[in-house]
Amino acid sequence: MRAARSILPILLVFVVLVTLTGCATRETTVSTSGEYRKMLELQKQRNDAIDREMAPKRLPEMSAEDHDGLGDRYMRQGDATHAFLEYRKALVMKPGLVLTRYKVGRLFLEKGLADEAMKEFDIVEKTDPHNGLSHLGKGMVCFRKGDLKPARSQFEGALSLDERLWEAHAFLGLILDRDKETTERAREHYKKGIALNPGSVELYNNLGISYYLQGDYTQAVAAYRKALCIDPSSRRVYNNLGLALTGTGEYKDAFEAFKRGKDTAGAYNNIGYLYFMERKYGEAIEALEKAIELKPSFYAKAHENMDMVVTGTKTGE
Repeated sequence: MRAARSILPILLVFVVLVTLTGCATRETTVSTSGEYRKMLELQKQRNDAIDREMAPKRLPEMSAEDHDGLGDRYMRQGDATHAFLEYRKALVMKPGLVLTRYKVGRLFLEKGLADEAMKEFDIVEKTDPHNGLSHLGKGMVCFRKGDLKPARSQFEGALSLDERLWEAHAFLGLILDRDKETTERAREHYKKGIALNPGSVELYNNLGISYYLQGDYTQAVAAYRKALCIDPSSRRVYNNLGLALTGTGEYKDAFEAFKRGKDTAGAYNNIGYLYFMERKYGEAIEALEKAIELKPSFYAKAHENMDMVVTGTKTGE
């Protein structure tokens, strides 16, 4: 009996120990499991945040003005096709964008589609009757078709609504230059255009032509030189400068201008022809021979000029 009593406390102690040990193990497991779930949740939140960052962002919808601006950027890059598409998108969204409509008309005109251009300019006028751009556009269509009288009327109408439209001055100068009695007025328009757009090579070139047609070669040379200050690579202006310099008797400078306008053989051909026109047959023959020597196969024109010079010397012209 005594032995049984001595065993009992030991059993009780053992049971208590086992019970206590069991409770401690469960609490540790529960605690560890909760921490693990929290860690997983935090990791998931981090992954979701990364996914949101990496996902392609949806761009805001472009407005009509955005499409118009993108069209302008394409035009500056020389991509008229994509510019046209962007302008069209802008007009689908806002048909009343007058300037955009005008740009579309200009693109049609540059592609030789005069009738389509005129339709766009008609819409500009209906949308905003007091906008000079519609008259400017219509004037350019008429000018392209050779209808100078209505073109002149349209350009004058454009300036009556907006004196800042320098292109209207440029076209009026061209039209008036065809009439010898209005060349002074033509030059006035060129000068007004230059005041509005001093960086225009075309305006200075046309002003030079106007002076040249009137026999004022000195002023023509000055105008061409200003054009070349803006664009030193313009072959057309160099050729015009060469013509004006022969008028002032500066043949050496004229030859250099012709050379930069084309090439050395072309310069000899041009100067030879001009010598012939002034009945300087010796100088003409010498220059044309050099043109033929440089390009015998290409310069058929030099041969023609040479034949003309020889005929002229024989007939005493």
